Amino acid sequence: MQGKILAIVLTGAAVTQFGAAQSFTEYPVPTANSLVYGIAAGPDGALWFTEVNANKIGRITTGGAVTEFTVPPPKLGSASPGAITRGPDGAMWFGEVTNVGRIDMAGTVTDFQADPGSTGWIQTGPDGALWYIEFPNHVGRTDTSGNHTTGFSIDLDGYIQGLAFGQDGTMWVTVWGSPPDFTNLRRVALTGAIIAEFTVPNEELLAITLGPDGAMWFLTLLGHIGRISGNGAITVFPIPTPNSHPSDIISGPDGALWFTEQYANKIGRITTDGVITEYTLPAPPAGSSCTSNFGPSRITVGPDGALWFTEPCANQIGRFAPAAQSVSWTVTGSHVGNFSAAQPTALFTITVTNPVGSGPSSGPVTVTEFPPANVTSVAMSGVNWQCSGTMCTRSDALPVGSSYPPITVAVTLASDSSTQMSNQVSVGGGGLSQASATDVATIVPAFADVAPTDSFLPAIDLLRESTITSGCGANPPLYCGDSPITQAEMAVFVVRSVLGGDNFTFSSTPFFTDVPATHPFFKWVQKEQELGIALTCGANQFCPETPVTRGQMSVVILRGRYGTPLPPNPPQTPFFTDVGSNHPYFPWIQKMRQIGITVGCGTALYCPDDPVTRGQMAVFIMRGMFNLLLPAGTPQLYVSPQATNPASGTVTSITIQGQNTNFVQGVTSVSAGPGMAVSNVAVQNATTLTAQIVSSGATPGPRSIVVTTGSEEATLPNGFMVSSAQ
Repeated sequence: MQGKILAIVLTGAAVTQFGAAQSFTEYPVPTANSLVYGIAAGPDGALWFTEVNANKIGRITTGGAVTEFTVPPPKLGSASPGAITRGPDGAMWFGEVTNVGRIDMAGTVTDFQADPGSTGWIQTGPDGALWYIEFPNHVGRTDTSGNHTTGFSIDLDGYIQGLAFGQDGTMWVTVWGSPPDFTNLRRVALTGAIIAEFTVPNEELLAITLGPDGAMWFLTLLGHIGRISGNGAITVFPIPTPNSHPSDIISGPDGALWFTEQYANKIGRITTDGVITEYTLPAPPAGSSCTSNFGPSRITVGPDGALWFTEPCANQIGRFAPAAQSVSWTVTGSHVGNFSAAQPTALFTITVTNPVGSGPSSGPVTVTEFPPANVTSVAMSGVNWQCSGTMCTRSDALPVGSSYPPITVAVTLASDSSTQMSNQVSVGGGGLSQASATDVATIVPAFADVAPTDSFLPAIDLLRESTITSGCGANPPLYCGDSPITQAEMAVFVVRSVLGGDNFTFSSTPFFTDVPATHPFFKWVQKEQELGIALTCGANQFCPETPVTRGQMSVVILRGRYGTPLPPNPPQTPFFTDVGSNHPYFPWIQKMRQIGITVGCGTALYCPDDPVTRGQMAVFIMRGMFNLLLPAGTPQLYVSPQATNPASGTVTSITIQGQNTNFVQGVTSVSAGPGMAVSNVAVQNATTLTAQIVSSGATPGPRSIVVTTGSEEATLPNGFMVSSAQ
C-alpha cells in the first residue's frame, strides 16, 4: 500500500455572507409521509427522486409536475430506494436494501441483486459502471447489464459514509464513526488498493464531491466543510450556523459548491476560496409535525440551472434559483451534419463567450452537460479545461468579447435512438450570471452495410456527420466500406475536409487532360490541384478512376493537414521494413506513423502499394484532417483569434493554448504555412504562448498552425483563416 497519514489540517478563514431574498419554490409530493431522499437530474430534462417509505421513484419536471412510479418488491431484501444517480445508459439507477435498481424514462423498474446491506451514494464511475456503498464498509460495482461485481471491502474502524470520483478517475471515500486519530479519508484505486489515506482529526466525515477547482470537498458532522488538494493539503471551513447537520454537497452551476443544512433548514454556498453564504428555506407547511431535522437533505443541479433538493420531513421537493448577476455568459451548443442511429462517437461542441458589456471573468467557471436520454455514454474534453463526467471547469480569466477554447462532447447513441435528440448545457461562475443553451440534432438511419462491430464504424459515422460523405447509396443508405477509393473520390473528401464544404471558387480551365470540365468530380480535382495537394500520374494526367494506394494516400492526407508540399521534420529512421529511406513516399509515411495516423498493415509493415478502401480512408481523414480518434495524450491546439487579413505587412497577435503540450521559451517554434511569418513567440507556461503573425501577401484560405517543441509537435489542421481582402 502506498499510503500516508496527514494529521495537520489548516483552518480556513470563516468569511460569511448572508443571502438576500432569493427565489425558493417547494412542491409537495403526492404520497404522504413518503420520505423523499435522493435526487438527481435525468436525461429527459426532469428531476428524479426516491421515496424511501413509499417504495416509489418520483419524477418532477422543472415546472413542478410530479409523477410517481412504484418500485416492485425485489426477490431478495426490500426496496426502500435511497440514493439515485443518472446512469451511463440513459436510465436512472438507485440503491435498495441488498439490491441496485434501474428505472428507464418510461418508468420500467428492474432490480439487480447486490451484496447484503443497504446501498448508498451510488455514482457512475470512470469505467462506465455503477459504484455504490454497501454498508458498513464495502464498495459494490454493477455494470449497465446488471452484472454485479463483488467490489471490495475497506478495512476500517467505522462506516463508509461518502463516495466520489476525482479528476484522475480514482475513488475517494469518507469514514464516519472512526476513532479520533484514525484515517477517515481515503483515496482508492478501482481495484480496491488504498493509494493514500488521510486524517481529519476529531471529525466524522460525511458526503464528498469533486469541486470545480479539481480538489475534493467534503462535509463533517461537526459542521465543517473540508477541502483536500491534489498534494494532500487539507483545509476546513466552519459553517456559520452551529449544529446545522450538513447533509450533502455538490459542485454548482456557478463555479462554487452548494450544500444542505438539514437541522438549520438552510442551503449554503461556498466559493473555492472559502466564502460561505447561507440561505434560509421557508418554514415547514402549516400543521406540519416537523420541529427539527426538517430541512433539506440531498441536492443536485437541475437542467434549468437551479438547485433542486429533497425535504424529507416536509415531504417536498424544493427549488432554489440564486440571484442573477447583471451580465450573463453566452454559451452555444452546436454540431455539424446529422448523427447516425447507434453512432459510437457523435460530437457536440460547446462554446463559452464573455459578452460585451461585462468585465473580465474572475474565479472558477463551470460548464455542465445535460445529455439526452438516447445516449449511452458521455465524454467531455477541451484545451485547458478540467473535465470529469458531465462537468468541465477552469479558472483563468476570460477577457470581454473573447471565448474559451471549445469543449467537445462525445456521446454514444443508443440503438433505439429517435429521429431527434436535444442536448442541453449550462455555464456559470466567473462573476457572470448563468446561461444555458440547447442544441437539437437530427438522427438518420445508419449505413446498412456497416456492421456495429466494424472497426471503421466510428470514423465512417464521423465522416458522415462532418458532411464529407453521404455514402454510396441512398435507399437503404450504403457506404461501401470495402470498395477501393479512386483518385477523384479522394479529391472530394480531401477538399471538403480542408475547406469545410463545397462552397469554393476554382479555375474553369482544366489542369488535366483526363479530367475535363464535364467530369463529375471536376471542381474538386481542380481545387485539390490549386491547393497543392494533388498527385499526378503523368504529364497533365490525374488518372481519376485509378484506386489510391496507401503510399499516395499518405501524401494527400499530410499535404491537406499541413498545407505544405512536404511534412515537417519527418523521422529519418524507417518505421517499416517495406518503406526504406529511398522510397518516393518515405517522408509522408514516416510522418503518418510518427503522429499516430497509422501503425501500418502488420508487424513493421506499411503495404504502400495496397489500394485504400473507403473504410480505411475514413480513419485517415478523421485522424489526419480533424485530429479525431488519435491516440490518447496527443497534443492539441486552440488559437485566438482565428483569422487574419492577407494584406502584406498585416500583423496579428495570437494566443495559442495547448493540451498535452510542453511549451518552452526559446525552444518552441510556431509556423503558419505559406505566406505567413511568425515572430515574437513568448511562452507563458507549458500550455500557453503568444506570437505575432505577419502576412506577406498570403493567399486567402485556411492555414494550419504547427507548434514544435523539440520532438513534440502539436498541429491545428486548417484552423486559422486568412480572410479575403476587404
